[in-house]
Amino acid sequence: MNPHRGIGRVGAVITGWLGLSAVASLGQAMVTARMLSLGGRGALVVLLTVSALGSLVGGLGTNVAFRHYFGRGDPRVSLGDYLGLSLTVAPPATVLVTVASLQVIHLSGGARADADLVGAIAVLAVANLLAVQVLDALNAAGAIALAAGLVAATGLVQLGLLLAGPRHPSLPHILVILALCWAAQAAAGVAVLARSGLSVRPRADRRAWRLLIVKGVPALGLNVGATMAFRFDRVLVAAFGGAGAAAVYSIAAAAGEALRLVPGSVGQVVFHRTARGTLSRAALRRATRVLLAVLLVAAGVLALAAPWLVRTLFGPGYAAAVTPMRLLLVAELLLAPFLVECRALSGLGRTGAAGGAGLLGLAVSLVTYPVLVPWRGPAGAAVGSMLAYALMTAVARRALGGELGTPPVIRSSPPTASPTSPGPSGPSGPGRPRGLGADEPLPAPGKGMP
Repeated sequence: MNPHRGIGRVGAVITGWLGLSAVASLGQAMVTARMLSLGGRGALVVLLTVSALGSLVGGLGTNVAFRHYFGRGDPRVSLGDYLGLSLTVAPPATVLVTVASLQVIHLSGGARADADLVGAIAVLAVANLLAVQVLDALNAAGAIALAAGLVAATGLVQLGLLLAGPRHPSLPHILVILALCWAAQAAAGVAVLARSGLSVRPRADRRAWRLLIVKGVPALGLNVGATMAFRFDRVLVAAFGGAGAAAVYSIAAAAGEALRLVPGSVGQVVFHRTARGTLSRAALRRATRVLLAVLLVAAGVLALAAPWLVRTLFGPGYAAAVTPMRLLLVAELLLAPFLVECRALSGLGRTGAAGGAGLLGLAVSLVTYPVLVPWRGPAGAAVGSMLAYALMTAVARRALGGELGTPPVIRSSPPTASPTSPGPSGPSGPGRPRGLGADEPLPAPGKGMP
C-alpha cells in the first residue's frame, strides 16, 4: 500500500481541531478587547508574545530534538529523560521571561508592574513552557490529532473561564486564568502518555540530556528565529507606537494566523513521517501544491471581507487593522511552504539547516522592522513580514534540495520491549505508546505505513 497516503486527511483532522482552537483564541481576543482598555489589551498581547518566545528559548530546542530521537525509536533518549530536562530548565526560563516582560512593559506602557503582575507573569511562563514541551511529547508519540484536540479543549476552557469571571478583570487575573489552563493541559498530556504505558517519571540522565541539547540548540534557530519573525513585529509596534498600536496590529494578524493553522497541521504530519523515513519528495510536493491552492482561496475571501470582519468582531476602534490584515494574508501565502519544509528538515535531523532558515528570517526582521514600523506603522510591519517569510521559504526549500528525492525507506517496527522497561519503549515498542497515534499508525513488522 502507498505509505504516503493520508497526509492531507490527517492534516485535515488536525486543522479541524486547531481551527476550533483558533475560534477559541478569537473569542478570547474579542472578550479581552472589551474587558481591558486599548493599552491593557496591548500589554496582554506583548506579555503573551514574550512568554511564547521564552518557552521556546527556555526549552533549548529539546522539543524538536526529542521528536527526532523518539520518532526513530532511539533507545538513548527516553520520555523520562525529556520530561526531567524540561522540569530542570523551567525555573531559569521563568526568570528570563519575567525580566524580559517587565522591560517590554516599561517601554510600551499599558500596565503597571506591581507584585501581582510579576507573579502572574512567572506563573504564565512556567505553565507555557511545560505545556509546549508536553505537547511535543504527544506529537513525538504520533498522537498528533490528540495533541491538537487538547489544545482546542484548553482554548475553549480558557474562554469559558474568562466569560464566567468579572466583566472587567485585572490583567494579572487574565494571565493567571490562561496559565492555570496551560498547566492543566500539561498535566492531562502527561496522564495520557502514562496511560499509554510509557514511563513519565522524570530522569536525570546526563548522556540523554546532552544528546537532546546538542541536537536541540541548533533548532533554536527554527524555534526562536521563526517565532521572532512571526512575533517581533508586535514588540516593535508596541515599542514605536505604544500598546494601543500593538493591540490594533494583533487584530490585523488574527486572520493570517488562522490561515497558518493549515500548513502548521500538514507540517506536523510531515515531521512525524520524515523522522520515520516514510515520506517521499513527490508526496511532499503534492501536499504543498494542494495546500497553497486552498490557502489562496481562503486568503482572497478574508481579504475581501476584512472591513466587515474587523468592524463586526472588534468594533470601529480597530478600523486601522484592515490594511495590515490584507498585507499579512499575502505574507501567510509566502510563509506556508516554509512551515511544511522546515518540518521535513527537522524530521531528517537537519536541525541546523532548519534553524538557519529561521534565523535568517529573524535577521531580515531585525533589519526591516525598525525602518518600516516607524515609517508606515502596522502596514510597514506587515511588509517586513512579507520580506522575511519569502526569504525563509526560499532558504528552507534550497536546504531541503534532493533530500527526499528517492523512495523512502520503510522501517520495520523495533522489537517490543518489556512493559517494565524504563526506556522509551513501553509495551508497544520504542517510539509508540499503546493506544496513542491512531492518526499515524505504526506499520506492522516488515510492512510499510498504510
